[in-house]
Amino acid sequence: MTNLKSGTDPKPAQGNWLARVSAHPVFHPLFLLILCVLAYGVLLPWLSFYADDWILLWTYQKLGAWGVDYYHITNRPFLAPLYQILMPLLGAEPWRWQLFAVLAPWVTSLTGWWLVKSLWPMRNRFAVFASILMAVFPGYLSHGVALTTGHRNIILAIFLLSLTFSVLSLRRPKQFWLFYMLALLTSIYNMLAMEYFLFMELMRPFVIWIVLSETELSTKKKLGKTLRHFLPFFLALCAIVYWRTFLFPYQTFNHSLRLLNSFREDWFAAVILLAKQTLTYFWMAMVRAWTQIVSVMAERVVWGSLSSFVYLLLVFITAGVTFMVLHAYQLQESPQEKAKKNLGIQLLGLSLVPWLIGGIPFIIVGLTAGVGGYETRYLLPYMLVSCLWIAFLIQALFKRYLTQILILSAVVGLSAGLQFISSNELRGVENRRRNFFWNLSYRIPRLEPGTMIVTNDMPTGDGSTAWTYIFNWLYQPEISTIDFPYTIVLGSQLESYLSRGAGKIDLITARFTPDLSKTVFLYYDGRNCPQVFNPEFPAELPEIESRAARWLKYANLNPILPAESGKTIDPSVINLGSEPEIGWCNYYEKAELARQWHDWKLIRDLGDEAIYQKELHFLSDSELFPFILAYGLGEEWEKSLELIRIAVDHRISEDGLPDTDLVLKTWKYLDQRTPASAGKSQFQDYIGSIISLN
Repeated sequence: MTNLKSGTDPKPAQGNWLARVSAHPVFHPLFLLILCVLAYGVLLPWLSFYADDWILLWTYQKLGAWGVDYYHITNRPFLAPLYQILMPLLGAEPWRWQLFAVLAPWVTSLTGWWLVKSLWPMRNRFAVFASILMAVFPGYLSHGVALTTGHRNIILAIFLLSLTFSVLSLRRPKQFWLFYMLALLTSIYNMLAMEYFLFMELMRPFVIWIVLSETELSTKKKLGKTLRHFLPFFLALCAIVYWRTFLFPYQTFNHSLRLLNSFREDWFAAVILLAKQTLTYFWMAMVRAWTQIVSVMAERVVWGSLSSFVYLLLVFITAGVTFMVLHAYQLQESPQEKAKKNLGIQLLGLSLVPWLIGGIPFIIVGLTAGVGGYETRYLLPYMLVSCLWIAFLIQALFKRYLTQILILSAVVGLSAGLQFISSNELRGVENRRRNFFWNLSYRIPRLEPGTMIVTNDMPTGDGSTAWTYIFNWLYQPEISTIDFPYTIVLGSQLESYLSRGAGKIDLITARFTPDLSKTVFLYYDGRNCPQVFNPEFPAELPEIESRAARWLKYANLNPILPAESGKTIDPSVINLGSEPEIGWCNYYEKAELARQWHDWKLIRDLGDEAIYQKELHFLSDSELFPFILAYGLGEEWEKSLELIRIAVDHRISEDGLPDTDLVLKTWKYLDQRTPASAGKSQFQDYIGSIISLN
C-alpha cells in the first residue's frame, strides 16, 4: 500500500478558559451533544409515541421478538435484529425513546465529523462546520417519531462509518485489512438493512479517489486502484439489488414499482417524471431544507403563544452557544490547503451520486419528498452532501473567520428552532389523539368484536392503521394474536381494502376480517367532538366525502354495547395521557350514548349540568340537538327553544344560512312524540320563521 499524507487538527487558541477547555479531544463531541439536546430534547418529557411507533410497540409488547421479525419481513428483514436489541433495552416508556431520538443524530454527526476530517485531514474548519450542520440538519424533521425513525440515523451512521473505514484503510496501510473488512461488513449491513442508502454506496469510489489524489501515482494507477478497492463493494451492491429485485418475495408487498410500470406504458412520460422528481428531491434537500429555517417563522410559528417565546429563546441560545464555541476554537487551516482550489471540484464529484440517484428508492415507488413532517425522511440520503455544501459555501463566500462563524451560528440556531417547532407540532397530534380516545371511551364504553369503524378522512396525525392498533390495545388489552377484533379504516380507502380479496384487511402485523353488518361510522374533524353516526338522526352528520358517504348505508349502532359493571376504558394505561379536564365533549358523548338507548331523562340531566350549571360551550351546532330533543320530549320547551335558537344562530354565523333540513327533521321527530301545548306552539312558530328565512 502507498503511504498517504495525513494531518492533525490544529490546536485551538489557549487564551481564556473556554479556549483551554475546547482544546480537549472530547469537547467537540460534547458540544455536538449539546446541540442535539437543544434541537431535539427541549420537549423530551412531553413527547410520546407517534404514527408507526404504536404499531411497533404493540407488536413487541404482544407478540415479542417473533412479532418484530414479522413486522419487518415484508420490507426490511435485516433491520429486525436492531429493533430486537433496542426494544428490550428501551421498553415502553416514551421518554426513553425520545432520549434515543436525541442521541441518534448525535451519533450521526459524530460519524460524519470523523469521515470529513479523515477525508480532508488538513481542513479541520470544514470538518467542524459540517459536523455542526449535520447535528441539526433541517431537512429531516421526524426525530420525534422516535421508535420508528430513530434507526434511520443509526443506519446512516453505519453508512458514514463504512466510508470512514475505507478512508482509514488507505491512510493506515499497516491496518489495511482490518479497516477494509470493517468497511465491507458495515457496507453490506447498510445495504441489507434499508433501501434508503442503498445507492449511496456508489459514493465510495469518489471517496477513494479523493484520498488517492494526495498521492503521486499516475492517473491510470489511481483509477486502477480505485476500481480494485471498490470492486467487492460493487459486487455486494449488485448482489443485494438482484436479491431485492428478483429473489425477495415481498418486494412489491407494501409499494408497487410505479415508475417501472410508467416506463411500460409511456417511456417518454416516465423519463420526464423521473427528471422532475430528481430535480424536486435536489431542490428539497439542497435549497428548501435550508430556506425553511427562515420561512417557518411565517408559516408555522404561532406568534404570541408560549411556543413562539420558547422558539425565539432557543434560537438565540443555540446560536449564542455555537458562536462562543467556534470563537474559542479559532479554527485554522493550513496555508497549503487554503491555496488549493480543488475542494469544490471534489465536492461536486462526491455529490453527483446523491443528486442523480439519491431519491431513486423512493421515486420508483411513487413517494414524494416534503419539507414538513414524516416525508422529510426521504431527504436523509442527501444529508451529508447538503451539509458539506453549506459548510463549503460559508467558507468560500465569507473570507473572515468571524463572519463565517456568525453566519453558521445563525443557521444552526434557526435550524434548532425549526426542529423545536416540528416537535411542538407533535404535541398537537398527541393532544388531539388524547382528546379523541378519551371522548370515544365515553361514547363507546364497549364494542362487539368484529366491528369495523369507518371514518371520514380525519386528521389523526398518526394514520388510521396506527389508530387501529391503539383502539384494539385500548378495548381489548389482553389480545395477543394477529387477528384483531376491531379496525379503524378511512371510508375513502375502504373499497381498495375490500377489493384486494382474501376476505381480510392486512394491518402489517395483524389482520381484520370485515363484516359490513358490524359497521359503525365515526366523524371527526380534529376541532369538534367525535360524532358516531346515528341512522335515526342522519341530518346531524356533517357533509362528508362521497367515497366515505357510500358506507353510511351499512352503519348502525348495534355493535356499541353498554359498559360492564366495574369495568371502564382507561386510555392512560397505554400512554394516551391522563383524562382531560371534564369539558363539553364529555357531556356530549355521554348524551349521545344515552340517546342510543332513548334515555332522554339522562340527557336532560347532563344538559342541565353542562349547559345551565357549568355553562360549557358547544363546539358545533349539531352537538346541541340531542339536548334540544331531550328537553322537547320532556316538555321543557323553553330550554329546547333556547338551544335551537342558539344552534341556528351559530350555523348562520358560520355558513350564512340555517340548516333547514336538520331543523325540520328535529321538529318532525318532536311533533310526532309530544302533545300540544303553548310551549310547543312557540317552538313551532320559531321553526316556521326559520323555514321562511330560507
